[in-house]
Amino acid sequence: PVTPTNAGGQTADTFPGMSLRDYFAAAAFPIVAIALKDTPRRDGITLGQHVAEIAYAIAERMLQERDINRKGGFE
Repeated sequence: PVTPTNAGGQTADTFPGMSLRDYFAAAAFPIVAIALKDTPRRDGITLGQHVAEIAYAIAERMLQERDINRKGGFE
């Protein structure tokens, strides 16, 4: 996990941080939000929910690709 630190640079033992999946989704979120800002959504779904769904789908795909590459694919 990505481990948070306090102001002194010490890691927090009580919170392990975000997963790599969370990190990838956070990285994808602003790009997806910009791309989808004018896209119609399903009834009752906010733009934030729609973007989060897609950002996590991208994160999942990135993790799958990472696993494939570790098993003899690209480096």
